[in-house]
Amino acid sequence: MADAIRAWLADHDLVYAGPCADTSLSEDVGKYCSAVLEDRGATLVAIVGPTFSEYTNFLLIEQAENGWTVTRAAGIPPPDETGGGWQLPF
Repeated sequence: MADAIRAWLADHDLVYAGPCADTSLSEDVGKYCSAVLEDRGATLVAIVGPTFSEYTNFLLIEQAENGWTVTRAAGIPPPDETGGGWQLPF
């Protein structure tokens, strides 16, 4: 799954630091990190964003024969537009 996120971010000229819980303030500032919101077996919903900041995108990641791939992405609206709660777009 990490390779799929890394590839998606690289397509947007962004560097992947890994799971947000594992990032380091001394090494990962300016990079992007992720967290899994839902594990649906062969499908995952993750969120990504700059380290030590707000998440910016939802990613739908699906397992295929050759590994995991990001099949859909959606921006996360600012909290003031959602009333503070997220609704998963997929």
